[in-house]
Amino acid sequence: MKKLILIILSIVCSTETIAQNKVLYFQTSWGFEGTPEAFIKKAKASGYDGIEIWSPTNKKEQIQISKLLKEQNMKVIYLCGSDPNLSFKKGLAVYKKYLKNTFELNPIAINSHTGSDFYSFSQNMAFIEEATKLSKQYKIPVYHETHRGRFSYSLPKTIEYLEKDKDLVLTLDVSHWMVVHESLLIKRTDLLKKIINRKNQLIEMTRKKDIDQDALVLTQTKPKTKKPSMYKVLLLNDDFTPMEFVVHILERFFNIDHQQAVSIMLTIHQKGLAVVGVYPHEIAETKVAQVMEFSRKNQHPLQCTMEKE
Repeated sequence: MKKLILIILSIVCSTETIAQNKVLYFQTSWGFEGTPEAFIKKAKASGYDGIEIWSPTNKKEQIQISKLLKEQNMKVIYLCGSDPNLSFKKGLAVYKKYLKNTFELNPIAINSHTGSDFYSFSQNMAFIEEATKLSKQYKIPVYHETHRGRFSYSLPKTIEYLEKDKDLVLTLDVSHWMVVHESLLIKRTDLLKKIINRKNQLIEMTRKKDIDQDALVLTQTKPKTKKPSMYKVLLLNDDFTPMEFVVHILERFFNIDHQQAVSIMLTIHQKGLAVVGVYPHEIAETKVAQVMEFSRKNQHPLQCTMEKE
């Protein structure tokens, strides 16, 4: 499932962003089994600007984490969520209290797991509106993660909320929609574009090269965009890589059907190289790395390069 997240969000992040503020990278603690101190130090050593963790409710833990963050000069995005197992009235009251306590900790932003897929539209809007109200009061942004079991559990439902509240901003984690929708969002590009192309700033799930866990990317200003530069990915001929392996590479990493893959392979063999795809820089770089790694694992010297179009 993580591969799906990476592919989709490579597309999201492929637009070159020009903003007044720099892009900040946050390591999320999801899946980390060590202590808060070990996690913060590891994120710092890996080059992140900050971390994302669940907002601590224990006073002692709040003090400890604040101290560690200050010592390491790290920012924090706190996770905060409602309990979907509670009744609407009780759940909203608990959420308000938890959210307010989280704002008091003064994070750079809050990532909220909001509402429930079993609440009505108006009930979920009450959670969103409460978060918006407190966000304006404390002048700290709140982002609502697309997540199973929440108001944003599906793509079409999320669009309904976005159309109702033009200022609603998401933490976009498409993997949850991939679980909910049996179609895997195939042929739903038009709906995805409604999410991706919103002018509101997004926190996007992505991955840094030297870290195995998912990460958050935060752009603090509304960006202006320009058309990204495109890069050609090329496969080069050699005297040792089997032809059938080249065909397999084309099918596996470039989604080329078998007949076309055979034709491209013959072009590489006869002319010495062939363009096998044109992508934005980040995607082209990933494709090259995937091909090179897979070739070496299979002990073949196949070369893959990229050049600006």
